[in-house]
Amino acid sequence: MQLCQDFFGKIPVVAEEHMNRFGRTIPGTGPVSAVLDPLDGSLSYASGSPRYTCTMAVKKHDSLLFGLVYRPATEEVYLAAAGGGAYRGSERLSAPAASRRSPLVSVKSQISGVPEVRALTRRLRAAGYRTERMESTSLKLCWTAQRRRAGIIKSLRSRHGVLCDWGTAAGLLICQEAGLPPRTWAGRAWRPTTGGLMVGDGLRAAGLYTGRSSDAR
Repeated sequence: MQLCQDFFGKIPVVAEEHMNRFGRTIPGTGPVSAVLDPLDGSLSYASGSPRYTCTMAVKKHDSLLFGLVYRPATEEVYLAAAGGGAYRGSERLSAPAASRRSPLVSVKSQISGVPEVRALTRRLRAAGYRTERMESTSLKLCWTAQRRRAGIIKSLRSRHGVLCDWGTAAGLLICQEAGLPPRTWAGRAWRPTTGGLMVGDGLRAAGLYTGRSSDAR
């Protein structure tokens, strides 16, 4: 957090552990802010799984400017800049041939019983996709941008008026710059707010990106 403010000046910083402990952001001024999750996938880390990351994003107002996801277990770095593309190391991430599409969609376990999510997963399974648990959201978003996963389905909440997007902000920008803009559960263009979101070429291929309000029924 100190490095962020040393580099950008006295900007607000939204950090998961600090928010959970104190219920507030690191105070600052100006339109630019940083979003941090130093350990996204803490349960995976605690169990010895390599599926955890460190992630950071920079915003101006609600617009994402830059996102970075680092995977310590493999020393992989994923990053994106608004309008500048998405990368895994020096490899630019872009749409591959349809034959490379993954059959797996990651779903946050806490929402798997929500009626809209059950409807979405039924449609995915009917289209030949399978679901798995999320583990690290930022890692699964990077894998979605890399087409190692067909997509993710999750929901965002807020605390004390602050959007809890520390595990998603960087990964969403990486997906968007890789040609996969996020959508609401109803298939409409997603804006930074609370509620359901989904992203992935498998979701698009299964017809969930049509933008009709009946899609989530």
